[in-house]
This record gives sequence, structure tokens and C-alpha cells, in this order.
Amino acid sequence: MSSPVNSPTPSLRFGVDLPEFDLDKMSEEIEEMVRDGMPKLRRKIRAAWDEKASQIFSASTQKRYMQGVRFSVDKDSLEIDVVIKGWLPVALETGAPRFDMKPGLLQGRDSRVIPMHDGGFRTVSIRSPQDSWWHPGLQATDLAGEVQKEIPDMLPKVFMRKRVGV
Repeated sequence: MSSPVNSPTPSLRFGVDLPEFDLDKMSEEIEEMVRDGMPKLRRKIRAAWDEKASQIFSASTQKRYMQGVRFSVDKDSLEIDVVIKGWLPVALETGAPRFDMKPGLLQGRDSRVIPMHDGGFRTVSIRSPQDSWWHPGLQATDLAGEVQKEIPDMLPKVFMRKRVGV
């Protein structure tokens, strides 16, 4: 099994569309209100996503994950396009099977000293036992799916203007 570290940069793409809004049946005022609300909806989605990431990842992993989550708004089609780019963000989102870290760590060298989280060091070499540098894999978080479940509750807060004096 090859290491995903050496793979091309993966990405995920999905859209957040608002099927309950039929542009052909909207008055111009309502259509403008919906279009103007799309950036606010994007901000709310991003904030919810960041909050969910903060609950399950360390601060440094959350930062790296969220740097890979990109949002863009298309006011004409009323869609928010979300792209998750980079090996780590995609692996955290969709999961990753166990893999041999040795090829990625060695990067063509015969040996290399690797700093560990506990402050110590460990040497990896082409002579290291075959199973000594296997990563156990990553379980999928599916934060995209979790955030999508929250979007219907966000819509009234974004698109419904308060009526004053009614």
C-alpha cells in the first residue's frame, strides 16, 4: 500500500443549494434579499464548521483542517460552493486507511531522524522493520454532513427580515 503523503493533492467539492427558493416565483425585493443574504449564510456555515472542528481537533489540527476548507458564493445560482483541499483536510473529513509512513518520511533518503511529540527522537531508515512506521489510519469526521444538517435552521435567521410595527 502506498503512502497518501506521496499522492496528488486530493479535494472534495459540494454545493449548498437552496431548492426552496424558486427565483422565477420571487418578487424582485425578495430575490434581492435572498441574494444579499448569501454571504451571511456562508459566514454562518463557516462559523458552524469551525465550531464543530474545534470540538474534535486540537487547535493546530483545527487550523490546518479549516485552511483546507474553502467557500465561495454564487449569488446568481444561489449556491455556496465548498471545496476541501489537501491531504490532511480530506483525510480527516472522509477517513484514511492505515498506511506506511516510511516512504514519505524518508523522501528518497536512506535514513532520517524524526522528532517525536514527547521531545525525543526516533530514527527511520530503509532498514527499519517493515511494520515499524505504519499509521493506524484516520476515522472519517464527516463535518460537511454535520454542518449540512444545521443549514435549514440557519435560513430563517439569514433571510427573514424583522418586521417593525406589524
